Amino acid sequence: MLLLLATLTPLMFREWQRMVGQAGYGALLYLTLGGWSLLALAAKGWLAWSGALLFVWSALYLVQHTLRYRGESHGLQAVTQVGQSVLGLLYVVIPLQLLLVVHSTEAGSAWILLLLLVMWSTDSAAYFTGRWLGKHKFSPHVSPKKTWEGFWGGTVAGAAASVAVSYGAGLPMPLIHAIGAGVILSVAGQLGDLVESLLKREAGIKDSGNIIPGHGGLLDRLDSMIFTAPAYYLYLSALGVT
Repeated sequence: MLLLLATLTPLMFREWQRMVGQAGYGALLYLTLGGWSLLALAAKGWLAWSGALLFVWSALYLVQHTLRYRGESHGLQAVTQVGQSVLGLLYVVIPLQLLLVVHSTEAGSAWILLLLLVMWSTDSAAYFTGRWLGKHKFSPHVSPKKTWEGFWGGTVAGAAASVAVSYGAGLPMPLIHAIGAGVILSVAGQLGDLVESLLKREAGIKDSGNIIPGHGGLLDRLDSMIFTAPAYYLYLSALGVT
């Protein structure tokens, strides 16, 4: 799984750059190397060092921009670019880190399967429920097609999928916890999708990329994961799984 996530990392960062209007392969190299370092920490079980590494990496990047500064009138762009890069690391890599941690636990593959099926069930149910029953707009200025009916339909489907996978895979989780996991993941995923919709709207683009013909970029497909992975990790930690 580490190899898969390491392969996806630079592709996702390239899409991130497109959404925030950040140019240059130097920034992409910084993001990729920083992302790989953070993933390596998670793979080794050294998650607690992530904050320190992120700070050091950001400081070095800022120092590099400082040393290259030649008195341009728009020097604050350097600080902006560093901020965009740090936010990119937080937005893209931290969720991937936490997926690695969840995957490394006992029955890790089953826990990841639960996450993926809840996300898929939520997306599908939200789409069809919103299409058939949707009347009340959820966030019309950010995503005009999303409705409250779709939101609740997706949440119910997510909870049902969580219970089904939990019992089908024999995961050590009582019914109430399985329902809770489904609801939390479903809500977090739909909020993550909304956040990316706002980023794309602000950037004036329809898709984050075109790596998947007809389906946009990786961030378009994995936007829900940005919020669900941290929420899932915290929930499983509270249950004593991670």
